[in-house]
Amino acid sequence: MYGNTGKMAKIDLTRGTYTVEDTAPYFKKYLGGRALNHILLFRETDTAKVQPFDPENVIVFGAGPLGGTTWPSSGRFQATFIAPLPYSGWGDTNVGGAIGPELKFAGWDTLVIKGKAPQPTYLYIENDKIEFRSAEDLWGKGVDECTMILHQRHLGSEVLLIGPAGENLVKFANIRTHRTSSMGRTGGGAVMGSKNLKGIVIKGTKGVKIYDPNKFLELSLQCQKDLMDPNFGMVHSLTYKIMSKYGTPGLTRLIGQTGMVPIKNWNQCGIWAQDTELVEYIGDKIWKRNDACYTCPVHCHGAYRLEDPVYGCFSGGPEYETTCALGHKCLEPRSKLVLKLNAMCNDLGMDTVEAGNLFATLMEWFEKGIIDEKFTEGIVLTWGNGDGMINLLEKIGKGEGCGKMLGEGPYWVGKKLGEEALKYVYHQKGMCATGVETRSTIGSMLQFALSPRGSHHLSGLPTAEWVNIPAVAVHTTGFAEAGDIRSYHPEAKARLVQFYENLFELP
Repeated sequence: MYGNTGKMAKIDLTRGTYTVEDTAPYFKKYLGGRALNHILLFRETDTAKVQPFDPENVIVFGAGPLGGTTWPSSGRFQATFIAPLPYSGWGDTNVGGAIGPELKFAGWDTLVIKGKAPQPTYLYIENDKIEFRSAEDLWGKGVDECTMILHQRHLGSEVLLIGPAGENLVKFANIRTHRTSSMGRTGGGAVMGSKNLKGIVIKGTKGVKIYDPNKFLELSLQCQKDLMDPNFGMVHSLTYKIMSKYGTPGLTRLIGQTGMVPIKNWNQCGIWAQDTELVEYIGDKIWKRNDACYTCPVHCHGAYRLEDPVYGCFSGGPEYETTCALGHKCLEPRSKLVLKLNAMCNDLGMDTVEAGNLFATLMEWFEKGIIDEKFTEGIVLTWGNGDGMINLLEKIGKGEGCGKMLGEGPYWVGKKLGEEALKYVYHQKGMCATGVETRSTIGSMLQFALSPRGSHHLSGLPTAEWVNIPAVAVHTTGFAEAGDIRSYHPEAKARLVQFYENLFELP
């Protein structure tokens, strides 16, 4: 078998056992990755009856056929489950780093995990061997400390972990890996926490079989050169130039020119004049080094250590989604506070997008008189109060005081407060939107509406529309209007979304 390994592990945490299944029959119909994950969720779970925190809920982890090869930017890893955050219940989340390729190197395409361990546990996978290890010494600790412990314990491994937010069933708890990367959305960290599963450690020494290795390597190197070649195309050249230095926050102004950057809890959109520290300063002054996911030449991630007597911290990132959510949406322009919040979210294992939307929503509720400081236990959440956000974030991650209720997410808190409060929660299917103002991008609006989990640019980002290139749109859809950000052409936009949704099933 080429690309795929031919093996799937079905793991029962309750019994502490696993079985091995041949994946070859699946690949006659499905390419793998996200597509196979979706099929397995419905086959392994009664999705109409099982609730997110039931032991019967499964988490399906899968790597696509290009994972672990030399193809540029092919290191994506997919998790699928019944989710606690969106009211659709659709759990679908994706990450880079190197954890997906490492699973392939260990000889596995997919992990299907069900049940609940009797005590805190982590899985140790080394090639064909899968062990159930005690995580009693890790439970309650942050992601940063646990990452260090497990890397020292299992040299040469890759680690996938939850933090205290997942242990405390925060509905927007994420799953972390590689210091800089997160399976951020829909609450996968809480599902792992409900199973007493602290993490997965993977160490593989195998390769991925390729039909024609020399030709494949030649094509991989050519693709990598094209991505970095300034003569290959304006979009590729500009994107690489910006992201390799400033990361995804460097794209903020370009996105803002189209009106897509949300500001002040979606009350405004476009370019925020006060975002200089969030857009340029981090890449120029704060990042100690750039970081990259497996086989990605863009290296858009960064690692930082902020030396400050009050806000000192170290972590990876932040991404555009983080600076937008915690900065633009909350009117917090100070990079040191956003970096502190980012580091806290990463260590607690919490989605920065939902956290930022939560704070922005609380600030508007406070402004409208729907809540006061009693609701947040003395913390006055006026616009731009990054210190108040820091104080609340710790409570949310640990499930303490008002943080227990806030950990359900803005939509669910708004439902408890009433219809007036819900007016100010910008969400799709109960999960708050990513940093894309879709009223200026019709294709994205359609794609978000169709996504079963809600706001989701990783399952069909209509790139040709975002970068406004009719030539690419004609090639992919047959309509130049599909790539015109101003066009409302119904068939053109529908074909655009259909093309990218099919394309994004592969990772």
